[in-house]
Order: sequence, then C-alpha cells, then structure tokens
Amino acid sequence: MTGSTRRAGPVTKQHNQPFDILTGDDDGPAVADEPVTLVGQLCTPKDVFARAVSTDRIAVGDLVTFYMAGAYAWNISHHDLLMHPKLLGQLAAHHIT
Repeated sequence: MTGSTRRAGPVTKQHNQPFDILTGDDDGPAVADEPVTLVGQLCTPKDVFARAVSTDRIAVGDLVTFYMAGAYAWNISHHDLLMHPKLLGQLAAHHIT
C-alpha cells in the first residue's frame, strides 16, 4: 500500500494511519517504549503511514496491520518501481467473532 492508494486516507490529512502490531517470532531487533515512524518501501516523504507513534514494542518480523486503508490490488500497485521480486502470494486473515 503505497502512494496513490492512500490519497484519501488519514495520512493525507496529517493524521496517523490506525494500526495494530501482530507479534512475530521475537527473534529480531526490537524497539520498546519509544516513538517509531512507520514508512513504506518507496522511501519518499509521502510514503509515511504514521509519524512518531507510541508502541509498547515493535520488532523485525512483526506484522503491522493498517485500518481504514481501503482496497489495494496488484493491478494498481507500483510493483515494478523498485524492481523487487514478484510475490507468489500472501494472505493475512483476522477473524472477528
């Protein structure tokens, strides 16, 4: 989710994108009780999801889920911009009961 797909989202209105952190395997480097900035892979000033947000802990390997992000599909993705390898497929599901 980068650039063109977030035009109407909270970040464009100078708000942080709502998110949750799904803890990974806890083996990676971590930051605890410090503000963090969550950015996309484009490395541009506009590719920021949240600035200086508080988290209890975030680590390499954790998954960050964003709310109010809208739909995002491969056909409108800037997938060739960074020349990264193509994804075979990935699915993350969270069921609310």
